[in-house]
Amino acid sequence: MAGRQELTKGEILLCHEFDQAWEHYRHNETTRSQYLGYFFALTVGSAAFGTQAVNSRSLSSALDLLLLGAFVLTFAFLTGFVYLGIRKAAVVLTHYESV
Repeated sequence: MAGRQELTKGEILLCHEFDQAWEHYRHNETTRSQYLGYFFALTVGSAAFGTQAVNSRSLSSALDLLLLGAFVLTFAFLTGFVYLGIRKAAVVLTHYESV
């Protein structure tokens, strides 16, 4: 195998381009894994909070129901944003896998 000294400028540029693409691919994969970890932690915490809120029998007033509804809506928005982040990373990773 030829060393780096024996490569032409074009081949060296291609090697650097590949190295940069690989680093970008790994960064996107790490970001996607972190998003999934954050979503898992958020889901477990939300399930624990929601279970305590529903089982406490304190949802008798309209304000309590409104606060629970706001919490569920906020959780739904966060779920959507995490999903969009994961989808965006998946599109980029699919491109790198096809190259």
